[in-house]
Amino acid sequence: MTAIRVGGILLAAGESRRMNGPNKLAIRIDGEALVRRTARTLLAAGIDPLVVVLGHQHEQVSPLLAGLPVHCVVNADYRSGQQSSVRAGLLALRAMTGDALGEGSAHPLDAFLVSLSDLPLLQADQVGDLIAAFARRGAARALVPDHADQRGNPVIFAGAMLASLAQTPGGARGWLDAHPEAVMRITVAHAGFTTDLDTLADVAALSAAPGAPVVDLP
Repeated sequence: MTAIRVGGILLAAGESRRMNGPNKLAIRIDGEALVRRTARTLLAAGIDPLVVVLGHQHEQVSPLLAGLPVHCVVNADYRSGQQSSVRAGLLALRAMTGDALGEGSAHPLDAFLVSLSDLPLLQADQVGDLIAAFARRGAARALVPDHADQRGNPVIFAGAMLASLAQTPGGARGWLDAHPEAVMRITVAHAGFTTDLDTLADVAALSAAPGAPVVDLP
């Protein structure tokens, strides 16, 4: 679905604290674990390679991805915050592909995306549209989807940033906030970019929405 080579980092290390018990990555959407559904969506959009960063309950989350062509890494420092997981993913992706700055890799990335795992409505064609928009971006170094005045996921970065972003204070989010002039924002019509599951109230709202998938807690 993509004319440019795009790798990806899927963040799946969090503790789901706001769920008050269940690990949200194991919530089933139409019978499929949420983390697996999001990973499969990104793969179907042409993301290759896809690094999944695990942390909390990684022994239970890893089997949910069985059979998918993903590369899992465990961030032992996941409790320090999302930035450490992004960095772990960047380092793993760089080790697999090199970067676009002349490390000798035969397979540099044109771009890479960073995505949350709890995006139950995200579709592969939506990700493909995002990648196509990035390919037409001009001088921008990153692309962020916006829906209903809310910043969404995934976020796409130029491949040349793979090495430097890992060393940037504040990580990917810090870079976006510090360089608004280099960020292309596009308005998207789909709630799939912004609908996530942080709380049991979010689960209930998704279940009650018109045309909603079947949602089951683990």
